[in-house]
Amino acid sequence: MNLTSEKAVYETLRSVYSDGAFSTQALNRALKNSAVNDKPYITKLFYGVLDKSVQFDYIIAKAAAQPPQNAVAILIKIGLYLLRYTATPDYAAVSKTVELAKQSGKTGAEGFINAVLKKSKEIRLPKPDTASGLAVVASYPEWIVKRLAADYGFAFAHDFLMCTLPTETHIRVNRNRIGVAEFEEKYPFILRTPSKYGYYATNTQMNKLDKREFIVQSFASMDAVQYYLDGIAPKNILDLCAAPGGKSVYLKELLGEAEIVACDIYAHRVELIRKYVEDAASSVTVVQNDATVFNPDFAGKFDLVVCDAPCSGIGVAGKKPEILWNRKEEDVAELSALQSKILNVAAAYVKPGGRLCYSTCTVFKAENDEVCERFLKAHREFSKTKDFLRLYPHIDNCDGFFAASFTLGDKK
Repeated sequence: MNLTSEKAVYETLRSVYSDGAFSTQALNRALKNSAVNDKPYITKLFYGVLDKSVQFDYIIAKAAAQPPQNAVAILIKIGLYLLRYTATPDYAAVSKTVELAKQSGKTGAEGFINAVLKKSKEIRLPKPDTASGLAVVASYPEWIVKRLAADYGFAFAHDFLMCTLPTETHIRVNRNRIGVAEFEEKYPFILRTPSKYGYYATNTQMNKLDKREFIVQSFASMDAVQYYLDGIAPKNILDLCAAPGGKSVYLKELLGEAEIVACDIYAHRVELIRKYVEDAASSVTVVQNDATVFNPDFAGKFDLVVCDAPCSGIGVAGKKPEILWNRKEEDVAELSALQSKILNVAAAYVKPGGRLCYSTCTVFKAENDEVCERFLKAHREFSKTKDFLRLYPHIDNCDGFFAASFTLGDKK
């Protein structure tokens, strides 16, 4: 039995579950070594298992007499996805998973895996009308369900977590290399699924595009940049938490002559920004800087300061499912304190009359509204520029996102 694709998925899942690898990077490494025809299947199976991981933990707990070792649990999850979310016949899904265990060095676990998968067919999922039930059906940790319900109500939590976003990737024209009209004339098929800022493209479509002529950037990220700039044309901008660089490059593209400084704390993240800037043929200045520590070189120098702060990432968990098990509930309070620290430091970099923008890719109020409320209480010199930007998957058909805008009063 040829299980090359399934073996690749198993090894890639192990790197994510056991070694803490980022899902996108781990999958890209696997796809480089895979046949072209196998790539769509590998991608679907890999992300499918990650997406349903919490749900599969529930099923395994019901079907197994004792908790399996991590490697065996991953094998069972692959089998469960084949059984429940593909057209693979039940007998074939079970036998394929058992054979995969043998080929993966898990000889001795075949009987256990076989028994759990067969028992799993009897397991029915709970109704999603309670926090625990919704957690299983939507495949999210229960603490996330409860926090969302506490912030917005259970109906909101249900619709937010059960929402399925488009599988296509949002892209925009790299106007540093090609004009929009020329791009659309060159690739007319891209017009089938336009968005306000670009297009939604399948992998097949993107493979037909010149990689230099488009940039992958989410709708929410682009909408946030438009929110930052609403009503102003800053001449110099500081992006304090800029990696991987998408917002900085988009700001530069929109503003032309504006000077933009993009920062991040770690050297490898600074290199990510530099590569992004180079690939986009942009001229953003890239600097290593700790956003939590006051930098006198930045004091009072910028028309616009952007803090796209580290956060729990719940708004993008659909694209980065490792967030769901890498985050714990106690992380939210720690992140909220970090976000406040960054925002307080950033306030010192804004020119009189300038703007300070704060954003996250989460929807938890502890990381958004509460951070902004604390900031305004501590900094009476700033005022709220306009209503907060709030994006929700089930309402806006994009990633969950939050942004706030504050204006520093002119000195008389």
